[in-house]
Amino acid sequence: MDSLERDGDYRAIPFAVCFIESEGAVLLLKGAPDKVRWANVFNGVGGRVERGESILDATRREIREETGLEIRALRLRGVLSVTGAEEGIVFVLTALSDSRQVMASQEGSLTWVPKAKVFDLELAGCLPAYWPRLLSPNGGLFFATCVFDGRHDLQVAFADQPLITSS
Repeated sequence: MDSLERDGDYRAIPFAVCFIESEGAVLLLKGAPDKVRWANVFNGVGGRVERGESILDATRREIREETGLEIRALRLRGVLSVTGAEEGIVFVLTALSDSRQVMASQEGSLTWVPKAKVFDLELAGCLPAYWPRLLSPNGGLFFATCVFDGRHDLQVAFADQPLITSS
């Protein structure tokens, strides 16, 4: 055990999730029914950040692997600290794509959704809480904590707001 890995230290797995915009719509992934996390619910495209990868490189890799898209204007929009049954740091990004032609993904089904229709879908985790901040043209970087019980995010707290509890 090196000096950075001591028993009891907080260790979080880094993840990146990206919401790609094109022609007034956003690309969402409906998780495959057999997924451990977020089965049959909608989320952005992303996954784990591999050892030695930057957040931006990991995001680009995940997008290529899951969609086949080339993106531009990749931008960090938020950082989520996930605690509870699982722990992680989720870097939330947005990007633009000039193409809406996506390849099939083993992670689930990809769908371009008009931004105004996103709340009509069953969304993953704390996405409903941070969605209004995500694509706001005036929105800055947000920070939040999501308490996760292994199936659902139960509580979301933004750095600039009081605790929000979901049902």
